[in-house]
Amino acid sequence: MRKQNNRKSNRQAHLGFRADQRLHALVDAEARRRGVAASEFLRQAVEAELAKEDPADQGLDPKLVALAATGRVDAQRAIAQLAMGWANDPSFPQEQVFAVAEFAARLAAAHGDPSDFLYLAGILMHRANKLATSPREEELLMAQAIELVNRAADMGHGPATEHLSNAKLLGVPNEIFELAANIQDCGLSEVVCTAEMGA
Repeated sequence: MRKQNNRKSNRQAHLGFRADQRLHALVDAEARRRGVAASEFLRQAVEAELAKEDPADQGLDPKLVALAATGRVDAQRAIAQLAMGWANDPSFPQEQVFAVAEFAARLAAAHGDPSDFLYLAGILMHRANKLATSPREEELLMAQAIELVNRAADMGHGPATEHLSNAKLLGVPNEIFELAANIQDCGLSEVVCTAEMGA
């Protein structure tokens, strides 16, 4: 059987631009260092720049979401970390970023690994500092974070004990620790309901 000729037509066009002598010298020097012609170096540089993904176009890989939905903790962690990577990017709505990060981190923490408790606690602390819309919301978020760190420390997780000490040194109010203890004893929903009834 004869091989098919798979060569594709790849028409090329000449691109040119004027540049000052300094840029010309820099391009020539870098091209020589790489062992290619200056025109080839420029082509590679332009293609590499165009291939860069615009952060605003990034999103969650549907395959990763599907794996997370099946209970794969590694996928749940990956989604939380990916979302937190967008936390300082103004092109992403921060409420949505933290909602995705918290949701995925809560799924991961449900597996019971103390390191996931700490990661979720960090997200909640970030939310408390950046997005809380009232002092009460800030307190509840911080208390949830402290409760998670407490839980990890109770499991003998060394870094969690250190985080607790740091929280006390940084002056986290005793009221937050008391609220965290209530959450641990009664559950978050019960504490929130009690607070709303007393408000």
